[in-house]
Amino acid sequence: MKAICISLLMLFCLTATQVKAQGFLDKIDRATDKLDRATNTADRAANKADKAGKVGKKITGFFGKGKDAEDGLNKTVVKIEGISYDQLNQLNKSLKSCQGVSATTVAYNKNSSKITVSHAGGSSELLDEMMKRSQGILSKDAVEGVEEGQIELSIK
Repeated sequence: MKAICISLLMLFCLTATQVKAQGFLDKIDRATDKLDRATNTADRAANKADKAGKVGKKITGFFGKGKDAEDGLNKTVVKIEGISYDQLNQLNKSLKSCQGVSATTVAYNKNSSKITVSHAGGSSELLDEMMKRSQGILSKDAVEGVEEGQIELSIK
């Protein structure tokens, strides 16, 4: 009988300890769930902010792509492959003489050079003026691509 009483007492003590341990494990589990929810909320907020930034860039792209905020001029980058330094300077002079062009900056590279042009009007209008004024350097075959803010040329 004494053995049964001791066994029941031990069983009672162990059961109480297990209940306390289970409560502690439940608290850890709830804390982990809260941490997961907070992490997911932060991830969703970051994704929304990233999407909003992309949408904002698209919207400002419609209104201000290639625009100089100070003077309302468009900026077009003319990329030219296979042009010599002398031809690049001649092309720059002809660009400066085009109507609506206010400034140009030149970057020469043996393989691919570029001229950044601040001008009034669109890029296709700039290309038309440039083709008229630089007939000795450029031909219609030199045009590789035209989009607003960028003109690509290749001189062979």
